[in-house]
Amino acid sequence: MWREDFEVADGVFPGALHIPMGQLNAWHQEIDQARPVIVVCRSGHRSARVADALNAAGYTADTMAGGMAAQQRAGLPTR
Repeated sequence: MWREDFEVADGVFPGALHIPMGQLNAWHQEIDQARPVIVVCRSGHRSARVADALNAAGYTADTMAGGMAAQQRAGLPTR
């Protein structure tokens, strides 16, 4: 999950790993490349850029359309 710290206060997915977008380079080697990655931000725009960067680095990554805002509007769980 790539969201900035101030966004996490609004809620995160249960079990999600929070990595601020600005720290992607420091973390990407610690993410298991054998597992698909779903990247989430508030709206889906920044996470799309992060998913592109991860895909270019050899990961299988996608972004969640609508981001956390869509998750919350749908009444789906966040913590």
